[in-house]
Amino acid sequence: MKNLDDTHVAKRNPETEDIEEMRELVIEAMSQTMSLYGFNATVGRLCGILFFAKEPMSLDDMSQAMGMSKTSVCTTIKTLVGAKAAKQVWLRGTRKDMYVAEKNFFQYFSDFFCNNLRTEVALNFAVLDKVLPLYEKILAGESRSPTRAEAEEDFSKLLEVKRYYTWLDSFVKQYLEDLKILQLPNPAESPDEP
Repeated sequence: MKNLDDTHVAKRNPETEDIEEMRELVIEAMSQTMSLYGFNATVGRLCGILFFAKEPMSLDDMSQAMGMSKTSVCTTIKTLVGAKAAKQVWLRGTRKDMYVAEKNFFQYFSDFFCNNLRTEVALNFAVLDKVLPLYEKILAGESRSPTRAEAEEDFSKLLEVKRYYTWLDSFVKQYLEDLKILQLPNPAESPDEP
C-alpha cells in the first residue's frame, strides 16, 4: 500500500489556503459593498479579484477566474471601468486588453463619487436657479388662489432642496480640500488615464 505522501497528489499548504479564504471574505465584502451602490454582485466580485491580482488581467484571465463567459466579463469590466474602480492598461508584447483595479480607495471615491456628486449638485442648482424665481414671481402677486397655496408649499420644499445641495456642494469641496491636506491626488487636477 502506497503512502499518500508518495503520490502525485499536491500537498495542502494551510497558509495558502488561509490566505485564499481571507481573500474570498474580502472579495465577498467588496461584492456586497458594490451592491449597496447599485452594482450587481458580479461587478463587485470582479473588482475584488482584480484588487488581489498580482498582475494585470486579460478578459480570458477574468473569464477563467470568474467562471463566466468572456462576453459577460467584458460587460462587467466595462461597468468597473466606467465607475473608475478599474482601468485598462497596456503591456508591451501583448495585444490583449489588460485591466487592473484602482487600489487607491481615496482616488476611487474622489473619481467616482465626488464627480457624480458634483454633477448632481450642478444639475439641481441649474434647475433650482430656473424655477425658484418663477415661484417667487407667483408668490409676489396679490392672489390668494389655490395655485398660490400650492406655490407656497412647493417653494418651501424647494428651499429645503436648495439647502441640501448647498450642504452637499460644501461637503465635496471640503473632501477635496482634505485630499490636499493629506497630500493625496485630487482627481480634478490629475489627467484622465485611458
